[in-house]
Amino acid sequence: MTTGYYYDGLDRVAKQVGADEIEGVFEYDAFGNVVCRMDGPDTETYEGLNRAFEYDFDRLGGQIAISILTMWKSPSALLEV
Repeated sequence: MTTGYYYDGLDRVAKQVGADEIEGVFEYDAFGNVVCRMDGPDTETYEGLNRAFEYDFDRLGGQIAISILTMWKSPSALLEV
């Protein structure tokens, strides 16, 4: 099996599905920079071990930071008190 790529209306990679069936979902800012990439076994329900990568850019569009977040539960479960 190969890796599959799905594109949004602006021809940017919106979703990647690997041969191992792990999905990656991409979010972009107004300038077309990837600002977030979420990887996990199920990016619809966010169940299981998931990772999110957040990218920060300076005013000239240069990447200045990458933050790696690991979520052990669904994002909604993290908000529960």
